[in-house]
Amino acid sequence: MNTLLISFTFIIFCLITITLGHHTLYGINNSLFLSGNDGSTCLQNGNEKKSVSSKGNFIFVVAINLIMIISIFCIYSSIGRHYEIDFARPETNVDYLLAAKINKNIRTVDEQPSNQIALVNLSQSQMDGGLYMAAIQTLDSLLLLLTGEDAEVLGLKATAMYYRDDRTMTMETSLVIARALALNNEELNTRLLVANHAFLNGHYQEAIDSWTALLNNKVQYFNRDSIDFAINKAYAKIKKPIN
Repeated sequence: MNTLLISFTFIIFCLITITLGHHTLYGINNSLFLSGNDGSTCLQNGNEKKSVSSKGNFIFVVAINLIMIISIFCIYSSIGRHYEIDFARPETNVDYLLAAKINKNIRTVDEQPSNQIALVNLSQSQMDGGLYMAAIQTLDSLLLLLTGEDAEVLGLKATAMYYRDDRTMTMETSLVIARALALNNEELNTRLLVANHAFLNGHYQEAIDSWTALLNNKVQYFNRDSIDFAINKAYAKIKKPIN
């Protein structure tokens, strides 16, 4: 967040510098052109000085633009690595607002260690911050409080395990998914995890089946339009001819 803000500020500063520099040099050219002693001398000297100043103006603008291009390239290389979005690593530098939310949830759990809703809220905020190991530990604590296994909690745990392992579907995660689906075949978090993983790996029919099963879920809230859109997108991938 801070790096992005600094980068935008730097780019805006450079653009302002180019504009001011251009107008300043233009004003200098005009003053030189008007500073001659008589009409012919003024015109001759003015043209010579204007030519020299124009050359300097051109070099200045080119230099600033080169600096801009190099700076933008460096900034993009640092924070714009969009090609790695599918290989995201757990985020350790948590945004301060999210960190405050996590700390608030931790205090709530410390004050009410048996509060199941507080534990769920804490685990979700930890996952939002990329603290997947901590989220798994929180969910394990919640599972110990329950009289039996809970499909929603297991779905959250499987999701945290999946992202902890860099979006790898390990045997351990698969077993947790199986436990969740055995309790509730339409569980939201589990079905989303299975479908998204299948889609990203080109298993479009498996993704469609999982999203379709999710649409039968009448208990947990989710955006049904987005699921319909995802299903149609997967169907389009299947029907797309292979070159």
